[in-house]
Amino acid sequence: MPPSPSQFRVRALTATYVGPGSAPVSGIRKIGSTLEVQWQRSAGDSDDDYADLPDAVFSSSVDLDASTAESRFYRARLLTEGAEGVSVPVRGKAHGYITVSVGSSNSCGIRTDGKIACWGWKYEGPSAIVPPADVFSSVASGHHGCGLRASDGKMLCWGDNGYGQAPPGPSTESWLSVASTYTTTCGIRADGVLDCFGFPYYPNLINPQDREGPYLSASLGESNLCVVDVLGTARCWGDNYFRQNSPPPLTFSSVAVGDNFICGLLQDGRMSCWGKNLNGQAPPGPSAEIYSVVASGDSHTCGILQSGKLVCVGLNQVGQAPPGPSVDSFLDVSAFGPSTCAVRIDGKVQCWGANVVGAAPVLPVTDVLSSVSSNCGIRKDGTLVCWGHVSSDWALPTGRFTSIAVGTGFGCGLRTDGRIVCWGRDEEGQAPTAPSADTFTSISAGAAHACGVRSDGKVLCWGFNNYGQAPPGPSADSFTSVSCAPESTCGVRVDGKVVCWGNNWFGVAPSGPSADTFTSVAAGGHHSCGVRTDGKVVCWGSFNTDGEAPTTPSAELYTRVDVGHSHSCGLRVNGTVSCWGSNFYGQLNIPTPTETFSSLSVNLSKTCGVSTQGKLICWSVDWYGEAPPPGARP
Repeated sequence: MPPSPSQFRVRALTATYVGPGSAPVSGIRKIGSTLEVQWQRSAGDSDDDYADLPDAVFSSSVDLDASTAESRFYRARLLTEGAEGVSVPVRGKAHGYITVSVGSSNSCGIRTDGKIACWGWKYEGPSAIVPPADVFSSVASGHHGCGLRASDGKMLCWGDNGYGQAPPGPSTESWLSVASTYTTTCGIRADGVLDCFGFPYYPNLINPQDREGPYLSASLGESNLCVVDVLGTARCWGDNYFRQNSPPPLTFSSVAVGDNFICGLLQDGRMSCWGKNLNGQAPPGPSAEIYSVVASGDSHTCGILQSGKLVCVGLNQVGQAPPGPSVDSFLDVSAFGPSTCAVRIDGKVQCWGANVVGAAPVLPVTDVLSSVSSNCGIRKDGTLVCWGHVSSDWALPTGRFTSIAVGTGFGCGLRTDGRIVCWGRDEEGQAPTAPSADTFTSISAGAAHACGVRSDGKVLCWGFNNYGQAPPGPSADSFTSVSCAPESTCGVRVDGKVVCWGNNWFGVAPSGPSADTFTSVAAGGHHSCGVRTDGKVVCWGSFNTDGEAPTTPSAELYTRVDVGHSHSCGLRVNGTVSCWGSNFYGQLNIPTPTETFSSLSVNLSKTCGVSTQGKLICWSVDWYGEAPPPGARP
């Protein structure tokens, strides 16, 4: 009996308005069919002339090109089998920002309407933390957030309060400035007195008489606390290994504390730094250039010149400190760790460097890809592209490739002629750069070893072999595929049985052969999974503390599965992705749940996939830019 039609309606929402539901339309939603919502935007500030927004096909989509100067109308177009309709339009305007603060696990900014918006860890999803709705004049981010209310200077905090660093407000006193880091908040009260709360490291360093000031501003880092008094003198406390507590006898307007170094903005606009300068992040100065704002991270410093252009110095390993001058002009800049965010003159926030837990979202990789492995992919033309922490140190081989495998600090690719070439770390012989003598049909990489299936079906491994994960010589059995874990290897034999070798800690690599037959297997460090010939996923190993290795076969059918440290993801038969296990870093928060994928790669706590349109989509933790999310914040 055919399914009965269902009623569908859609609704458009923006940050400013909530639109009513559309008139209902009838259609049939079959099992395995997709429900597509395409967002549309008007050409001007009127309810007409709509066009589809590129890549905005889901309810959580963001309009990255929206102007902050004028409003637009938005509506959603719903498509399913047998039904199509559009929502009632709603008028919206993108918010601009006036200031931004990058924290250890999240970032916050003050919009042009004075409201605070935050992003990163615990600021997205159904249980997201919501900052207070008051109008603010300043904001500071750590593992928590604190802001000063514009009307009376009272402090309000939100988020993690495990050490008392984010007491519920508003405060009794009024404040002049606020600064925060992981578990500590410090500020200057309206009477000029320095006060700190939270983890008691900094308060215990400061003598009571030294808190009196009067001070104007404070800056807080991982190892130091610095203030500027009413005479422009800088004072610092904390770690003094690099003489961070000995600022030069100059007159300052503000200071920015980094990791074991400090940079200050003099009252004449020049910059002067002191402390650790191993990567050039703390030039002693005073500088010849005049700055309006200075910000310091772990090992880099960025500043905005009088012209509005942004320049950076110091370590640029993950793109956190592009030397500049920038093409765009900026109003404000903030840095923490290996991340930087800045407010452009059009009011939009732009971030670069490491996107730690979503605190500094960057633009997506724009290449059209055919497959992905960890932080590398194959473009449609067969060439290689890599991004993230170590990619700048890699000399990628040229040529055309059909598959790729990335291990710890190295990678190997299978060329169109069947030869394997590798790059990156090679201490254990895991990444020989010369093309292989044999030809292969597939390849996989572990922590310091790699294996491939030769054209004759035999498995050949190379690299570190301390647990027997990379035995010399070709295998006796013939295989259809192979998968490398950090210290073990599993393969699917031609008879469909899975056999494993190497370190069987946590039961991840039983020698087998398996009782069931499989089409593919994914070996991991704490658990392994495989797709049986009936399409169901079966997992083994680990303690299954987060449900990453369920003890029963999956109810749904899959074509492929991959595993991380404490989560797993699979490609369903309809091409959509499903993930299970730990969601501590958002591993299960698939940004485009109805998107169909052609390739999937799970690594530790991050996941990347290539959509059927060739678009790279990544989610979860992005410590060093390996997992750029599908969009940036306007």
